[in-house]
Amino acid sequence: MARLEWADIEAFEGEAEALLRPEELDGVFLPKLTLRLQPYVQLLDLHYPVHDLLLEIKKDDNDADFASNAVAERRKQAKVRAVDGLQSKRVFLVVHRIDFSVYFRRIEREEYAMLSALRAGKSITAAIELAFRNSSISQFNRARYVQHCFETWAALGWFCEPRRGKQRIARGKV
Repeated sequence: MARLEWADIEAFEGEAEALLRPEELDGVFLPKLTLRLQPYVQLLDLHYPVHDLLLEIKKDDNDADFASNAVAERRKQAKVRAVDGLQSKRVFLVVHRIDFSVYFRRIEREEYAMLSALRAGKSITAAIELAFRNSSISQFNRARYVQHCFETWAALGWFCEPRRGKQRIARGKV
């Protein structure tokens, strides 16, 4: 829970860099391309679905205006006690923001692996290879899956411009 709450803070307060524009990819040698994630995008590998609990607690905090403090506190304690009953379940989560609001986006293991590899400076090719090691996604569906992931991430504004001091986009033949 502490990691999730810290990611929430980082997503809200983290720096936002200039978005990657499609024209910056003109003439880029795609297999060697490295993409940078926005600093505020937080990646979490959790062992429990604690994001559901945090959302419930926040919802109760918002509803507290209509109930007494004692009632609101009892509800919160009941939810926290419910954590004892949570079954361990691996959850991959991206904590990000749009227009000064923080969102939790549950993702698949393959998405988490690709995003983590990109965050570590790996090329797109290396990130995709890492993502599909031991994957249950069939060979037939992988290209469509990767395309959907990158389209979604770009639409959410998760990619930022390459650093100018270090040329991180490999130029060459497409």
